[in-house]
Amino acid sequence: FQCWKLCLGCYKVKSDEKIDDGTLSVIDKKSFSEFVRNLLKQYKTKGEIWENNRMEKFIEGISSYAEDIDGYYTSLKFETSPNTATWRIFAQILSGATKYE
Repeated sequence: FQCWKLCLGCYKVKSDEKIDDGTLSVIDKKSFSEFVRNLLKQYKTKGEIWENNRMEKFIEGISSYAEDIDGYYTSLKFETSPNTATWRIFAQILSGATKYE
């Protein structure tokens, strides 16, 4: 239990809670699922404003954004590392893929 408790520090840093990039509430599987549903609603209503609004481009965006997310974390001064997968990081990758080339 103690090891698990220590590992939680790897996933959440207090100062990162001040960075609201639209993914702040994504903390678990349920909130990630809700985030994805909202992303789909956004696509259905405003998909034309997405840079990557075709499936092929969106999947390419996911790949590119996942590779380059370190720069995003550096520019916003996140204290956590994007190398440790969290539900929030998955949401950030999907959100970034809507516009990242």
